[in-house]
Amino acid sequence: MESRLAVRYQQIADPTVVKLLEITNQPGIISFAGGIPAPETFPTELVADATRGTPLNLQYSSTQGILELRELVAGKLSREWARQVNANEILITSGSQQALDLIGRTFLNDDDTVLVEDPTYFVALYVLSAYGAKYQTVDWHKPRSLAGAKLAYVVSNYQNPTGETLTQVQRQVIATMLGEAGTLLVEDDPYGELYFGRRPPRPIASIAPKQTIYVTSFSKIMAPAFRLGVVVAEATVIEKLARVKTGMDLCTSAMTQGIALRVLQDPRYTEHLIKLRQYYGRKARVMLMALKQYMPKGVAWTHPQGGMFVWVTLPACVDTAQLHERALGEKVAFVPGYIFRSSKEKSSSLRLSFATASGEEIERGIEILASLVKQTLRGGERK
Repeated sequence: MESRLAVRYQQIADPTVVKLLEITNQPGIISFAGGIPAPETFPTELVADATRGTPLNLQYSSTQGILELRELVAGKLSREWARQVNANEILITSGSQQALDLIGRTFLNDDDTVLVEDPTYFVALYVLSAYGAKYQTVDWHKPRSLAGAKLAYVVSNYQNPTGETLTQVQRQVIATMLGEAGTLLVEDDPYGELYFGRRPPRPIASIAPKQTIYVTSFSKIMAPAFRLGVVVAEATVIEKLARVKTGMDLCTSAMTQGIALRVLQDPRYTEHLIKLRQYYGRKARVMLMALKQYMPKGVAWTHPQGGMFVWVTLPACVDTAQLHERALGEKVAFVPGYIFRSSKEKSSSLRLSFATASGEEIERGIEILASLVKQTLRGGERK
């Protein structure tokens, strides 16, 4: 059997994602691992009401997505981006991960260069690797040259894994460099609506629409089970992506699109988003306070203003892959930093998600993790 597997299988079949989901569902585990929305934030009442009344569409959808949903999204983005976005510039996908796969299938040949951050979203690495991507790292906070790269990938808001956000000036610089280099940017933005205070700057796609494919998702703000993603790009790009999508699943579920449309049209949806931001903002503050209270000197972490993640950097002598195994033994889960590196080299950093654990679990889990860090720095083993 092994001899029959495609080469791409070896490039993308890392079991990490499956393990993260399994860990999250294990009883007794304090999980800071998966970037999974807290079930108590799901708009269950809105969804229940959306399924009543007019029968839902149980037929195939158009490949590009239900027109009314695309028009609603286009209107929202037009207001927020201060530029016109049309329904023919939008593709509804089966989750934003399918969007990344479509982009890889459509644009990449073997050994094409893709610019990525170090660290960056590891699933994007898996997806694009399937189409022969060759990675080159770039610091989007001070980019130097984009020349020679076919694609670039960035999570502009509350980045996965660091939680950091690009400033308006940085976005403008990137937009200018894209035009000069002829590089196509994939701007992944699943967390942009999860801001705790001020809304983040407008996306790069609002500044450089001809050089950008913008990807977002309803998974983090509505319900992951809907598996609904959104791609925004020039109409000619959307047409090409839709043509490729027909060979994948023909179309995204018309039923879940219809439910999402009704939820978005519900006047209560705005209040849902406000509560969502407040909920994750409280969780983030609890984690940041616990890190400050328990972590030893020499440990640093980011201070996200939105999203779901905190990036913790330990002294260079610590291998977080080894720390991960020890933490699991103490019923605490996180994601070691090497997973987010295109090189897969050893890392002394790790990602913590504050999304699903309770406030009490966050404090207890950080206390346990800090104890393990202290023991590691002392060179001792927990008895």
